[in-house]
Amino acid sequence: MRNTSDRAGYSGLLSNPSACTLVADDLQAVFLPGHGMLGTSLRHRGEEILRRVHGLDAAAAKGSTAGIPLLHPWANRLDGPRYHAAGREVELDPSSPILHLDEHGLPMHGVPWSLLSWEVTEERKDRVVALLDWTRSDLLAVFPFRHRLEMTATLLSNSLTLETTLVAGADGPVTVCFGFHLYFGLPNLPEGVDKNVFTGIETAIKGDRYAFFTEFFKNFYNTDILMGKRVSEQTVQASWNVAAASSATATFECVSTWHSDFRKDVARIDVPTLVMQGDTDRILPITAAGLRNLSREPAWWW
Repeated sequence: MRNTSDRAGYSGLLSNPSACTLVADDLQAVFLPGHGMLGTSLRHRGEEILRRVHGLDAAAAKGSTAGIPLLHPWANRLDGPRYHAAGREVELDPSSPILHLDEHGLPMHGVPWSLLSWEVTEERKDRVVALLDWTRSDLLAVFPFRHRLEMTATLLSNSLTLETTLVAGADGPVTVCFGFHLYFGLPNLPEGVDKNVFTGIETAIKGDRYAFFTEFFKNFYNTDILMGKRVSEQTVQASWNVAAASSATATFECVSTWHSDFRKDVARIDVPTLVMQGDTDRILPITAAGLRNLSREPAWWW
């Protein structure tokens, strides 16, 4: 059935008229045929099992994966803007608006889910069937193989089954290289970083705190990507100098302060708030920080 409810804590995409909600006893699943047939929720007795389903609008804008995405026409990434498949040589345009590129400029995960509109051909309380017709000129420009892809989502009382069927067009055979990237998590488990991570940091500081600073700032500034472009060697060195000026005791003892849990404090914020964070933050990943705040009420602005 179509989902028109306002689900607090989720993205506005879930209020899209095309959203389909499946129900089977204690299980409930939500799919977005109008946006890649993305699985955006799987709940058991009200507990969410999927991860990376908060902030779907931001994920759609960035081309990021979330929930249960079908990565099509290729999963993972290509090794460059050219590929050979089924006897054809294909050269991609990196500036194409329907390509998602990784930080190295490599085509990744095919066409983003948010840009693929599926047509619902069958819908029941516990089952939905949708069809993707790969005939648009912009789609053929990145994957020149006409085909139809059918996906069936079936919900039972104890399982969710996804079936995919690809039918080649009259032009000839189609290379099959799509895949799913599922984000599952068990509810009611303690969240946070494993204590061994902090122990490892403390061990590194004890061993050679200056070497620790060097490695830390490589990740802090993403120097393998941004050095010489948005970050200079002098910027990194200046930050290293500030850190090195701290005492050995302060460097070591500050690690224990990172255990603080501010989630309850954040939950008490009751005014609209602007959240700004880079999506390649390696110190505090956006999925564990910024995107989580998009689910807060009354409103969070991104």
